[in-house]
Amino acid sequence: MNEIMILEGKGSVPVTRETFSEDFTVSKCNDLYKNIRSVKEAQQTGSPSISNLVKAFDVDFVQAYIAAWIVNVNNFLNLRFSMNDQQVEETARLVINNYYHLTIADVYLVMNNAKMGFYGKFYERIDGSMVLLWFRTYFDERCAYFEGLSIDESNVLRSNISFNVKNRK
Repeated sequence: MNEIMILEGKGSVPVTRETFSEDFTVSKCNDLYKNIRSVKEAQQTGSPSISNLVKAFDVDFVQAYIAAWIVNVNNFLNLRFSMNDQQVEETARLVINNYYHLTIADVYLVMNNAKMGFYGKFYERIDGSMVLLWFRTYFDERCAYFEGLSIDESNVLRSNISFNVKNRK
């Protein structure tokens, strides 16, 4: 597959590897998703998941893309002990392998939250395990959000069933 369908407005548009590279740079995503502050808002964007990007393009392309996000945070923090290229590549690979269901909007939110210190202090260093901890923390938050949605939906269904049973008697 050489393109992916991305939701835009009320429809979807095909995006090729080249247009993705142009339209979804870290800088453009920072602008595109600048108002996203929560898991709920990230889910409403319709942005593609990491796994869909891998299927549409290839794993090396997506690894380089995730690496660009890590380098962006690395540069933003300007720490004494930053990640080298090998650490960035390995961390990007681990993100793809373990968090493939996250979307580009989720990745933006993880990295933005890290820049704002939501995941703790840096103590003049950043490494792969720290970046993966950010993703795990966010993933736990995301799971809790979807669990809440599922419980709410279940409660609505139960109340509808209960209502229908009572009205039949």
